[in-house]
Amino acid sequence: MRTLRPLVALILACAPLGAWACSPTGYPGTGQTMLSDFDTGAFLIRFHDDGCTASFWGVSGDAIGNNNTVEYAYTPMGKGIHKLTWVAFNPEKVVLANVVHVQNWNTCMVYTSFSRPDMTFVHWQGPQIRNWDSTSNSGACPGTAMSPPKGGDLAG
Repeated sequence: MRTLRPLVALILACAPLGAWACSPTGYPGTGQTMLSDFDTGAFLIRFHDDGCTASFWGVSGDAIGNNNTVEYAYTPMGKGIHKLTWVAFNPEKVVLANVVHVQNWNTCMVYTSFSRPDMTFVHWQGPQIRNWDSTSNSGACPGTAMSPPKGGDLAG
């Protein structure tokens, strides 16, 4: 058994991020693509069918080029209020960010806070459209009709 420990440690250390299966979180937005429109930029976020991973693409403003796939944790906060947390890592820029993302489906607003390398936090808020595609105009969220981002529909 002792001789297996270094081998197991080596396998764990060399496994790519996300190589291990995650457990579904129970998040009700699973399978949806959402557009979060912040003052400084917008993101499309695809919550994958596995119930524990999401991919996001920066589609406008300062968000452009900020793309990643993450494993998230979900906590229900109340009726229609959902908190998601994840760690985003960009190996090209060697940037690691802790993200707290709160969606209020009652008001169609999203609140996101994330850490910067200098240990400060950034706080963004803005409207959010669930089940977004290039023709979305959410009747449940008046005033949140947004044009498709430049470069076309990434929701696919």
